[in-house]
Amino acid sequence: MRRFVSKLRVEAPREAHPVIVTAPGEEAHVDYGDGPMVRHPETGKYRRTRLFVPTLGYSRKSVRLLTWKSSSRVWAELHERAFRRLGGAVRVILLDNLKEGVLEPDVYDPTLNPLYRDVLAHYGVTALPCSIASSTTATSSSADPGAGGPAKPRACRRRPLRGRKASSWASPMAGYETSTYGRF
Repeated sequence: MRRFVSKLRVEAPREAHPVIVTAPGEEAHVDYGDGPMVRHPETGKYRRTRLFVPTLGYSRKSVRLLTWKSSSRVWAELHERAFRRLGGAVRVILLDNLKEGVLEPDVYDPTLNPLYRDVLAHYGVTALPCSIASSTTATSSSADPGAGGPAKPRACRRRPLRGRKASSWASPMAGYETSTYGRF
């Protein structure tokens, strides 16, 4: 019966996705996502953390960092921590129009948050926010070629700690705040 049913199954044709190759150190895709629930040390209540994931375009190496809150200062500090972890900065950062990074989204001349703009200028990085309506850029699929655009990095979409709660900050950090190479 299994052999008969397996012959009836028709495989769906795979969709072709362009693979955009970038030079090493050229670009990275940066995004926020939801992290695991962690017991806050001061209040003792479980709180949702924020997951910050920059992914390099060439090697697909990513750094995952957790934080309690989201602000322009935290956004800039997370970039600095990621640059230190990666051993340097990239030339171009592709980012969504998150209010911590982009104040006025515009196709031709977006207004970046002053603190974020200064941090990027210090490291010699250019920010390319996504376009307003479609949330895609011309080269954004290089960070995640299978998604067809700047979808959340796989660490944000497919959370390995989904539904779990951690009693301390150290336990999810052991699994999340790491550097990885390749696809998830």
